[in-house]
Amino acid sequence: MSARMATAKKPSKVTPFDFVGRWELVPGESKYDLQQPPKSASLELKEEAGGMFIRLEWVDHVGAKGEIDHSFRFKKPVMVNGVDHTLTLNDDGALETVSEKDGAEVSRTVRTLSPDGKRMELVQSGKAGAKTYKNLSVYQRVAR
Repeated sequence: MSARMATAKKPSKVTPFDFVGRWELVPGESKYDLQQPPKSASLELKEEAGGMFIRLEWVDHVGAKGEIDHSFRFKKPVMVNGVDHTLTLNDDGALETVSEKDGAEVSRTVRTLSPDGKRMELVQSGKAGAKTYKNLSVYQRVAR
């Protein structure tokens, strides 16, 4: 968590749906272990029955475009291409997704909101081949 968000007062009660909306990456405040952060990215979180739909679109540091989307269910794995994805709202108000393949964790993403709900930090960790990584992405809310 950045110093700005760490020193801010925590919201009294966060629900998963406080994260719903459209978010734009702040590249200058984002830090990636294995490569440069994307030039741009947009993240959309939508409420779905029993969970959330998450879509990410980006332009990487060399200009290549990409997108990915997933439906997640609260505390109940959803299998996509042999990988189980689980969504949980932690006691500290962080929205967490964990992806596992054959019982082993592949990646984990923890999303934390600023007290005013206008900024979100994502800390994503996992393995890329033999290397482990931890990426910090900072997003600004652009729509609810």
